[in-house]
Amino acid sequence: RFKLEIEMSDKTAESYPRLKSEDIEPLISGSKGGLYFYDFDRISYQFNKLKNTLPDNFKIHYALKANSNLTICRHLSSLGASADVSSTGEITAALKTGYLQEEIIFTGPGKTDEELKFAIDMSVGLIVVESLNEARRLNAIAKQFDIVQNILVRINPLYRVGSDSRFASIDS
Repeated sequence: RFKLEIEMSDKTAESYPRLKSEDIEPLISGSKGGLYFYDFDRISYQFNKLKNTLPDNFKIHYALKANSNLTICRHLSSLGASADVSSTGEITAALKTGYLQEEIIFTGPGKTDEELKFAIDMSVGLIVVESLNEARRLNAIAKQFDIVQNILVRINPLYRVGSDSRFASIDS
């Protein structure tokens, strides 16, 4: 037997929700795997607190790798978040839960040609390019789709012109 209580620091003791063992025992006894509780009021509160702290021209991107639970993704999408994804599965989850295609950013090193094709085929808004090789491959794939793909180029500022970095010599 156990007792679970959830406290929220910005609420009074009388107003925060309390889950007692008798409330969750039926859920636990019927569960074969993990059991998670999410407080969507708290998620909304924290999201809006962050959003209201940032300048109006800032956009919050939720990294699905943090938690790709479809209900959480759908909730954050409904609050106005954009999506930061790093796999085809996360692209699918983002689209399935209401994120707009043009507000999805595809990040991560070592993307395969198949992943790049999938991202373009799904009209992902922005693809982060990690190397000159990846930029060339993406360009060739975008030509096959007859589109111009928006990209963000990741540059390591520690590299200097003449170093081993392929992007360091991009304008020569």
